Amino acid sequence: MEHDSLIIAESDRSNRHCRCGRRGRAAEVHHVARPVLSSREREVLVEWIKSDTKADACAHLFVTVSTLNTHITRIRKKYADVGRPAGTKAALMARAVQDGLIDVGEL
Repeated sequence: MEHDSLIIAESDRSNRHCRCGRRGRAAEVHHVARPVLSSREREVLVEWIKSDTKADACAHLFVTVSTLNTHITRIRKKYADVGRPAGTKAALMARAVQDGLIDVGEL
């Protein structure tokens, strides 16, 4: 790869660029589509990622497994709808980290 890329959220419409330090050329700017998650969806996603089991997440969120699954299904659909599918827990964790919803240090 000739130069590094800066990934910024689609909502950040500024014309920010970075210098990659290689041959003094500006890095490409890639706009990453982010789904709009409700505050509860973000809360459920983060808790589920941080928990060892769905039962643990449900206990912290005071919901049933069925409700948790409904939230996760909706979150996955929202990611798929913006072209960033996340079919596994690991993929959703990666999306949450990429989108700044969770810090790796919290895991």
